[in-house]
Amino acid sequence: MDLLQQLGRKINSIPDLKQKISGGFIDNDHNFVIHDDMGSRVIDEDMSGMQIISMVYQVTLRGAKYGEAPQELNKVGAFLNQLEPQDVQTDGSYNIEEIDAAQQPIAHEIDETGTGIYFMTFTVQIEKMRR
Repeated sequence: MDLLQQLGRKINSIPDLKQKISGGFIDNDHNFVIHDDMGSRVIDEDMSGMQIISMVYQVTLRGAKYGEAPQELNKVGAFLNQLEPQDVQTDGSYNIEEIDAAQQPIAHEIDETGTGIYFMTFTVQIEKMRR
């Protein structure tokens, strides 16, 4: 199972979010998205080929009201930080070791109408099983 899809499903289970998240990037049809970000890396690999990998993801939200988008992203960050790794379903080819959403939301772009694009980056450390 794709980790990105599983994380999206978990985020969509947050009861008081104003909209549902989808995979991909911000466009005319998607204002709230989750996608891979740069910086993922292998932290460790043992002789059997088992790897510890730090995966970097980003949640991006386009919001029309200043302050509302960061609040929504803070809800997502708090949810991810309390999420237990075993609560995210996997296909058995990897185990989630840790989820860290310590970063605060950042304003990327705000236009003259007050619509802003905000993002929050988080990491998921996985243990990838040998094939």
